[in-house]
Amino acid sequence: MPAVGVVLSGCNSGSGEPIPDVDETSEKKMEVEVVDYSPAPGQFVNVLPEWVAGMTADDMCRAVEASLKAGHDVTLGAWGGSLTVRLINPLVNRQGDNYFKVLGNAITTSAEPGLVYVMDDKNGNGKADDGEWLLIRPATFGLAEQVTTTYSSPTADATDENYIGWRCSDGSNGYLNRVSSYHSQPFFPCWIDGDELTFSGLRLPDNGHYDPESMMYILDPIGGTADSYPNSRIDGVLCLDNVIDKHGNRAEIAKVDFIKVVTGVLQANGPLGECSTEVCGFEKYVMQ
Repeated sequence: MPAVGVVLSGCNSGSGEPIPDVDETSEKKMEVEVVDYSPAPGQFVNVLPEWVAGMTADDMCRAVEASLKAGHDVTLGAWGGSLTVRLINPLVNRQGDNYFKVLGNAITTSAEPGLVYVMDDKNGNGKADDGEWLLIRPATFGLAEQVTTTYSSPTADATDENYIGWRCSDGSNGYLNRVSSYHSQPFFPCWIDGDELTFSGLRLPDNGHYDPESMMYILDPIGGTADSYPNSRIDGVLCLDNVIDKHGNRAEIAKVDFIKVVTGVLQANGPLGECSTEVCGFEKYVMQ
């Protein structure tokens, strides 16, 4: 199955509007402060980054910050899990200078799309409280739904196949499976109390399918999302011209002070486990 929303001659942020071809692209790492880390359960939770007994939510934010600074993967867990950062130097929305990339660990056959939201700190208080998050429009936005999903912690008799149950407001339900020979740690965030975690947001359509010819699970990229393309690919560049509001209408933003990345697909894929967006950094792109 081909990638969704890709223009091979340049770069597409999911809106159908390609970024112009360029002779050179310079990459600039964007320094960030982590203001919130709220992963959903997942096979790399408590590992990327590592949770150590006694660590609080604030401690985990600092651990995530250190991982991003070093270019290491940070997992968001299954659908709904999120990471919110403040840019030390805001990304100003100027024509030709309004491109950026959220770095992940995608490979050609394995994409774990993350929704990317942006916000302008209009009141200058350093907090992401200035109203609505604007979304970089994903290619499959027209097929997405607003849902609420609750994950339940494993019961005493849980098996690897039925490890963590989930139920969604769209009527679907299922399990996050576990390959215990690789992932022996708890999948629930250990610094959070409770037996359930609930998330609300936009659910993209499933992007994974089993290919009987190769006998592999193939996870297709979705244009306009994070962790869909290898970091070396220009397809993963995002453009601020393509932000939309909660109604799907085109919006405008003067500058970006905050970026939030949210796992967008709610799907388990056999031995690959759940679709879980990973982030390892943020880069500004300047088209020359």
